Formats: sequence, structure tokens, C-alpha cells
Amino acid sequence: MLNITSENIGEIMVVRCAGRLLHGAGCEELTRAVKAGEGPRIVLLDLSDVELVDAGGLSALITGHHWTRKRGIQLKLVNPSGLVYDILLRTKLDEVLNISSLGEALQILRSQMICEAQPAARQAVSA
Repeated sequence: MLNITSENIGEIMVVRCAGRLLHGAGCEELTRAVKAGEGPRIVLLDLSDVELVDAGGLSALITGHHWTRKRGIQLKLVNPSGLVYDILLRTKLDEVLNISSLGEALQILRSQMICEAQPAARQAVSA
């Protein structure tokens, strides 16, 4: 079973996955979650709590990659668990998909939060 939660932070959508990314309903749910964003520029797909991925799960990741790429959206797989990362390496998908560390993802989120805070600070100064 795969549990998925998502939230929008400005132009970034964070999709957190936990459980098993296996062929079937979990893959369909992941695809829907990636496609559901309200105009994000970046989709961070947090895979740190994914225990297992099969061919169907890899296919869902590739589908998300192609869908976002066609729309000019960056898809970043964040901090995949050891087993998932090993599978990505063995299948050479690490050469196709953008894999980011947790630190890189936090830096992206931090810069987005700073960008959102700056207009509010400018309005307060000019008031």
C-alpha cells in the first residue's frame, strides 16, 4: 500500500510517498498526485519512506517525468530510500530522472519561502 500526501508551497509542490510503490492503485494515485498541481514549477517527490518499488512503480516515475517535462515543470525525486536508490541505479534511471538529496530539496523550499516573504516585506515598508 502507498500513502501519498501533497502540499503546494508557492510554485513548488511537495508529494510525500510512504509504503510500497507497486503496480496498481498506488501507481495510479502517484500519477494523479503529480498531475494535480496548480501550476507548480517544481514537483518534489519525497521517496524517503518508500520501502519497495517494482516495474509498475518505475513506470509511474517515468510517466511523471515525461508529463512534467512536456509542461516545463521540474520533477525531482528526493532522498529515495536505500533500496529504491539501488533499483534506480541498477536500471540506470538515475541517468534519466533528477535525484536530489534532502539538503538540496530543503534549499529549494527555503529559496521559495524567501521569495514569497519578500513581496510582503516590501508592502509593509511602503505602507
